[in-house]
Amino acid sequence: MNRLAGWLGWTLFLVIGVPAAVLTGLTFLLAAFEPNPLEINGEAYTQKMAPYVRAASAIPAGELVARVVLIGDAGDPAEENVDTLSELDAWTRSAPDRTVTLFLGDNVYSVGFEPEDLSRGGAILGAQLNAAHGQAYVIPGNHDWGHTDGMHLERILAQQAFVDAAPDATYLLRDGCPGPEVTALLPEADLPRPILMVAVGTTWLLEPMSRPDCARVHYEVMQALEDTLLNTGDAWVIVAGHHPIVTAGPHGGFERGVIRPAFQALYGAQGTLGKPVYELVMEDLGRALAANRPLVYAAGHEHSLQLYRDGARAEYLIVSGAGAAGHVNTVTTLPNTLFAHAHPGFVSLDFERMPSGTVSVIARVVESGLGEVYATRLAGEEGNSSATAAPGR
Repeated sequence: MNRLAGWLGWTLFLVIGVPAAVLTGLTFLLAAFEPNPLEINGEAYTQKMAPYVRAASAIPAGELVARVVLIGDAGDPAEENVDTLSELDAWTRSAPDRTVTLFLGDNVYSVGFEPEDLSRGGAILGAQLNAAHGQAYVIPGNHDWGHTDGMHLERILAQQAFVDAAPDATYLLRDGCPGPEVTALLPEADLPRPILMVAVGTTWLLEPMSRPDCARVHYEVMQALEDTLLNTGDAWVIVAGHHPIVTAGPHGGFERGVIRPAFQALYGAQGTLGKPVYELVMEDLGRALAANRPLVYAAGHEHSLQLYRDGARAEYLIVSGAGAAGHVNTVTTLPNTLFAHAHPGFVSLDFERMPSGTVSVIARVVESGLGEVYATRLAGEEGNSSATAAPGR
C-alpha cells in the first residue's frame, strides 16, 4: 500500500507539478522580455517623463483655511525615503494648526509590525508621523496585515498601539474591523460647512477567508456606509480606503504586455482589478458611494499619483500611493484622467478662501523634490473645472 501511495504521489508530481512549475517559469521569463506597450506608445508617465495633465488654467490665489494631505504606501525605512518625507515635512510645517495628514495604508513594508521586531515598524511609521505636522490619521493597508502569508490581526493591533501612544495621531478602523468610521476634520476651521472623513477597511472586505470576525459582515458594512453618507448633510465628504476603485497602473491591469497581467489575474493577490473578489467589492463600494456621492474617494495601493473626474461614485477619485520612492511603478491614462504621474509624492486638498469671499476646495499634487506640480479646483462657487500645472511641468 505504501509503495502504491508513493507511486501515485510521484505520478501526480510528474503529471501536474512539473508542468505547472515549468509553465510558471516560462511565464515570468516571457514577461521579463515582453515589450511594454505603454512605453512603446509613449503613454507610460514614469518619473523620467512629464506627467499627464489635462488642459489647465489659472486658479486665483486664496487664503488657506484647512488642509487635508493624502499620502499612501510610505512604509519604507526613512533613510530610503528622505525626499518624500522632507517634502511632507515642508508642506505640513507651513500651517500645522490648519493641517491634517491621512496615511492611506501600507505604512510599514512589507509585512507590517512583525512581533519579533516591533522596533523596526515603530521606526518606519514614527518617521512618517514626525514628518506630518498637525494632526495625523492612519488607516491600514494590505501590507500592514502581513500580506504575504494571510492576515495577522496582531500586527494591526501592534500598529494601532504604536499610533495610540504617539502625539497628535489617531488610528482609524479600530481592532482591524472595516468601519465605516466617521471623523470630523479640523472642526474649528472657519468654513461654511464641515469636512467629514469616512474610513472604510477595504483589505478586510477583500479577504473573506482570513479576516478577523467583526460586528458587521460584508453587506452590513456597505449598508452602513450608504446610511452614513445619506446623513452627512452638506458636508464636504472624503471617503478613504486603501484600495482604489479605478486605477490606470499595474493593479488595474495596465502592466507589461499581456502575459504578466494574465498571470496576475489568475494567481495574484486579491488587491488587483480583474480578480473576482476585487471586482465584487469595488462594485458594492461604488454602489454605496453613489447613494450620496462624496466629494472624494481617496486611496493608495497603486504606487503613483492619479486624479479622476468621476461623478458616478464620487465627484472625484484620487489615488495617492506614491509615498515610498522605491515602490513607484508606472501609470497611464483613462478617459476621465485629470492627472497621472508615477513619481514619489502626495496629494493635498486645500480649502481656500478666494478673493470673492467664497471657499474653494483645491487638489494640489506635490512631488518629491519638485513641490507643487499641478492643481485643480474640486468645488467652489467659481466652478470646478479650473486647473493649473506648475511651470515647466
